[in-house]
Amino acid sequence: MIFIDINDWEFSARTEQGTVLYNARAGASTAQGPLVFGDAANQCSRTHPQRFNNKYLYTLAAEPIAGDLKPAKNHADLIYHHLLQLQLPADKPITFCVGGHLTLTHLGLLLGIAKEAKLDVKGFLDSALAHSLSTPFTENYHVLDLELHRLVVSHVSITNNERTAGNTTTYDGMGAAAIIEGWMNVIADEFVQKTRFDPLHTGACEQQLLDQINGWMGEQKLKDQHISLSYADANRDIDVAASLLSDKLQQRLTGCDFESISRLLLSPRAARMPGLKDALAKRIAQVMVADEASLPNNYHTLTQSLSDQGVRRIITAKTDLEVAPATTKQKATHLLLHNQAHPLSAQRFAKHLDPQHSKTRSTDIAVNGVIAPGETVYVGDRVLLQELTYTAITVL
Repeated sequence: MIFIDINDWEFSARTEQGTVLYNARAGASTAQGPLVFGDAANQCSRTHPQRFNNKYLYTLAAEPIAGDLKPAKNHADLIYHHLLQLQLPADKPITFCVGGHLTLTHLGLLLGIAKEAKLDVKGFLDSALAHSLSTPFTENYHVLDLELHRLVVSHVSITNNERTAGNTTTYDGMGAAAIIEGWMNVIADEFVQKTRFDPLHTGACEQQLLDQINGWMGEQKLKDQHISLSYADANRDIDVAASLLSDKLQQRLTGCDFESISRLLLSPRAARMPGLKDALAKRIAQVMVADEASLPNNYHTLTQSLSDQGVRRIITAKTDLEVAPATTKQKATHLLLHNQAHPLSAQRFAKHLDPQHSKTRSTDIAVNGVIAPGETVYVGDRVLLQELTYTAITVL
């Protein structure tokens, strides 16, 4: 069986043993003549924007194409031709891995396109479960995945040894493309201030800048960057501080609501966006990265619920994972609210929680829903005080 991950940030196909057959950012271009996809297409995205499209996996619809991308006339055509260019073995059945935000209409269209491409589709697996099925959580959690044009957050509930993918929230316009575009703007501003040269003024320089930023992908941390651009027989170089890039990433994430999330698992592709894990850790108590090596086993477990009687969508699976309950909890040192960490020792919190103030402690505080709780607050606790909800964290 072959597993195709429907994600335009990393559109991939791999065998059940985990061998990667294809992995590239979705994109289609006819800039050089024939219709090409993936890396070959993205290399022309800024120099020939009228002959480039990277929205087809985002829309999953028969939406008309603006520009010349013949032989494709709409987004569904581009999906069809991209599947053909994967050149998958004809004798292998296909299972799609999809996000919880895709509707039955989306899946029906995808199934129809796959049949036109002569693919034998067995079913659809929920990507949040695929990434997290073997992660040793004992309580409900969220999975964050990154697409090219949106950020996707899915809730997974745990009941005994069964996990179920539930509500999925999407933040359109906040995907990898928006993050990269923000960094391009930051760097362009630095060029203008330091050299009076605007790298976004020409498609060739814009493509050079984009290519250099793409070279950062896979680095977990943001770092100072040296940018070099060539235009009109002249080279222009500047250094860009990591703090500027980090600030822009934080700005991009301000439109996302993480207040109700205490345990977050990042998909491996989301973790490959530099600085994203660190940015999220400033707002969420527990942030982990999914183990990519566990994907084949997770896929295998999920496919056990598929049937030859019809194509199914799998959103629930049992796991044999045995997780011992935690014997110790980490004490919190701070309370987090709107990206600001406040020490628990501060007077306004101590008078409610510190044993030294036991005579004056009031009942207008709740920890995890318990009114006037004991003195100790642990990492991940939700603290309600004066109509504000804080998340307990530890700052080293």
